[in-house]
Amino acid sequence: MAGLNGKLNGGLSGGKAQLKLGLLNSGSLVKAQLIPWEAGVPQIEFMFNPAELTFDHTVEMKESKAARTDQKGQPKTSFSHKNNDKVTISKIVFDCYESGDNVLEKYIEPFRAAVDFIGYYKKSSPLDLKGLPTPLKGAIPFDKIPNPLDKIPSPLGEKGQDKRTPTYRFVWGDQVYLRRCMVEKLTYKLTMFLPDGTPVRAVIDSLTLKEADELNPDEALKAVVNRVKDTMQARLTGKANLKF
Repeated sequence: MAGLNGKLNGGLSGGKAQLKLGLLNSGSLVKAQLIPWEAGVPQIEFMFNPAELTFDHTVEMKESKAARTDQKGQPKTSFSHKNNDKVTISKIVFDCYESGDNVLEKYIEPFRAAVDFIGYYKKSSPLDLKGLPTPLKGAIPFDKIPNPLDKIPSPLGEKGQDKRTPTYRFVWGDQVYLRRCMVEKLTYKLTMFLPDGTPVRAVIDSLTLKEADELNPDEALKAVVNRVKDTMQARLTGKANLKF
């Protein structure tokens, strides 16, 4: 019986592996994603999957100068607290040379949104300042231009959400690496341009994700409901992304 169970389990495991290999061979490549908890925040999908993930788990210790060990006379160490876990992804490549698309607009903007206050990246994007001005018909008089220092309400309407950066769930296939995290560091560079100056290739040298506090059940449910509402609105405007 044990031998039979072993064969069955081995067959099931082998079948699962063969299924995954079959999906890969069929071209159904699963992309790593950062799925936002808040509505109105763009979802991040990698163009090419990471080559490696670096995990950082640290614990803070306190040394007591007054208390020392008997044998070596070293300061005694006591546990202080565990730091939030971190995941660092390096050398993330985005290439739009074949299509000629602006790599900033297509891929980098969602990453920039991750390090801005929620809802603010749309108002601060340098992509809104493209090119040099040409003679405009019906241009707004100078004295009628809104003061950029005036407070603009968050499009999300959630109290306090415009005072912090978004939170995400970092997943790759069926593996959840961080249930809730924030982007702590983003470093990228543009490495290729078309003759007209359009950036078509970018490399994120370092993306550091830092673990955030878990949502309580009520907050988690509200976040999911908000994302569903946001997705339904996107479907009506033809910009839906139904991945959760």
